[in-house]
Formats: sequence, C-alpha cells, structure tokens
Amino acid sequence: MTEKKSAVIAWIIGWIVAVIYITGLAFLVPFAIILLFPPDVFILPPNLVKLTLISAGLVVASAVILMLQKKSMGDALASLAAMTFLVGIIAAILALFGQHKIMSFLGFLGTLKPVAEGYIAYWAFFVPKVWASIAGYFVLGIILWITGNRLRREQHKISWMQKIFGKRVQIFK
Repeated sequence: MTEKKSAVIAWIIGWIVAVIYITGLAFLVPFAIILLFPPDVFILPPNLVKLTLISAGLVVASAVILMLQKKSMGDALASLAAMTFLVGIIAAILALFGQHKIMSFLGFLGTLKPVAEGYIAYWAFFVPKVWASIAGYFVLGIILWITGNRLRREQHKISWMQKIFGKRVQIFK
C-alpha cells in the first residue's frame, strides 16, 4: 500500500514540477525577446525585472525539486530536457499555425477585446523573433538531454563498481 501511495505522490510531484518548469520557461520568453530589441523600440514594463526573477526562480526551484525527487542528476536533466522539448514543440506549432487559425480556435478571446488586441499586436511584432526562442528551446533541450545521458552512464558505471567492490570504491577518470 505504501509503495502505491509513494508512486502516486511521486507522479503528482512530477506533474507539479512540470507545470512550474514550463511556466517559468514561458515567463522567460518575453524577457529574452525584449533583450533582442534596442530600448528605444518600446518602453520596458516596470515589472520586467520582477517577472524575470520570478520565472528564473520557478525554473531553478523545479529543477531542484526534480533532482531531489529523482535522486539522480542525470535522470533529472533528462526529464527537464523532455519538458523543454515539449515547450519547443508547442511553441513551434503555435508559430506555424499563424495568428488567424489560433484566434479562431481561441474564440473566447473575442469577448476580451483588450486581450485579443494585445495578442494580435504581440503576434505581428514578435513572431519573426519567436523562431529564435523556439530554436533556443530545442538547443537547451538537446544540451540537457546529452548532459543527462552522460551523467546517467557515469552513474551506472559507478553503481556497478560499487556493487562489485563495495561502497568505498573510488572511480578515477
């Protein structure tokens, strides 16, 4: 019974961490795009620094929680890579379908006129730069995946050496 309970708790924690990580990445996108433009193009919002700190904190907190849950840096980085790829795939789909199809799909935005107008302005101004952030998601995902797999292989070697020679074994590279 306790194994099932701990598996359910681990699953719930995994989903919460995924939501926190993806939210943090989503909040970092506007900051990264704003940095691509000179300051005279538009006025920077006063909450930008707070939003950036909050989003960076969300990303770091989710990574730390995932590392504590997985008890392996390699497994945690591989999980973060999968979530980063997911964000990149969703962003690519949204960028490919275009403004009109997304606006028709999100019909409820018609009732929220200011939100819809802001979305249209955002789409017209930033979509050319969005592809750079999408590429950034995929590059970050690849880096996390490669690093995670290398750490997993190294941990696997160490665990087999410890099983054979005991806990005091030292691995020299």
